[in-house]
Amino acid sequence: MKKRRLIAPILLLLIVGGLFALPLVRIRIAGYLRGERFFRGLPASYWREQLLERERLRERLRKERASQPFMDCQPARAPKHWTDSLPSFLRKRSAVDELDAPLFERDIEALNVLLDLLRDQDTEVRQSACVEIGKIGPPAAAAIPALMEQLMEEKGAFRHCPAEALARIGAAAVGPLLERLRREPDVEDSIFLALEKMGPEAEPAIPILLDALKDQDRHGASQALGRIGPRAVPALLEGLDSPDWNVRWRATLALEDNHIDPQVLIPIYIKLLRDRDGHVRQSAAGGLGHLAAFVRLGPFSNEAVAALIVASNDHAQCAAREAIDSLGSIGPRAKAAVPALIRLLENEQDNYMRDCIKRSLKKIQAEFK
Repeated sequence: MKKRRLIAPILLLLIVGGLFALPLVRIRIAGYLRGERFFRGLPASYWREQLLERERLRERLRKERASQPFMDCQPARAPKHWTDSLPSFLRKRSAVDELDAPLFERDIEALNVLLDLLRDQDTEVRQSACVEIGKIGPPAAAAIPALMEQLMEEKGAFRHCPAEALARIGAAAVGPLLERLRREPDVEDSIFLALEKMGPEAEPAIPILLDALKDQDRHGASQALGRIGPRAVPALLEGLDSPDWNVRWRATLALEDNHIDPQVLIPIYIKLLRDRDGHVRQSAAGGLGHLAAFVRLGPFSNEAVAALIVASNDHAQCAAREAIDSLGSIGPRAKAAVPALIRLLENEQDNYMRDCIKRSLKKIQAEFK
């Protein structure tokens, strides 16, 4: 009789023990005991391991590709034997070349878990959490304060993930970023990085970025202005009137990143070829060459070639070299520059400059041989 009474408790213990032996059950219980947040019935610690596992898999893939250079031409695919130990959903993605697919399916319900992971001690976990929040996009606006803290705390290249996540959230992040900049000017480099990645949505920041550009040499401000697009052009043109050569130079560089109508940009560059600073003239000459390599100079073609011929004799060697290279980029349409370049070649003693002149002459004369 006593033995029969013991059967039920023993069976119950065996069932409970068997359930506890299952990995996911054990993980859930541990998560509840630690007070973790859950997503899809699994605690933050589980998702932490999935992020790390995916990073390990990605690193193994990078090493494999590095050891086989010819794989650079092939689509990235994780070998099947690497993925056998992964969870089924991650194994499926790896098999179809989707290692970069969102682990959390862009589900806003995952945000609380991701915010917990943003505070993790492991840099890889924090960076991966930023990436996943960015994939959720604008609905993840509640994460803006945490991402801003992450942006301020990370150093060097590690700032790019939170900056990218803020950029993907979009316009909702601009106001908090600018407010933080007003309170703490010493974090401006990080904020400028986020605004740069945001592009056109950072338009409300134009006045502050222009003031920063005028105040002193701030490369981050010019890069952010350059990425905003055509609406930043008036501010950049204002920067070109600055008495400070550094401001004019940064504004010139930003114009090239701005992707505005080339027919608007070409006459600006032609005018800048007469600037009193060699760095500005160099950037303007390089900008013309860059445009010529991808678009026709149109009605400004003759004027641009004439201005570059003059610039090829610039006393600042960096500006002269850039002008010579740009004439080569224009190609046969710059045939009017051939006599001037031949004279330069005859008088030039510097071997590097001679090579630049020969290369440009070869490009210009290509159709005449």
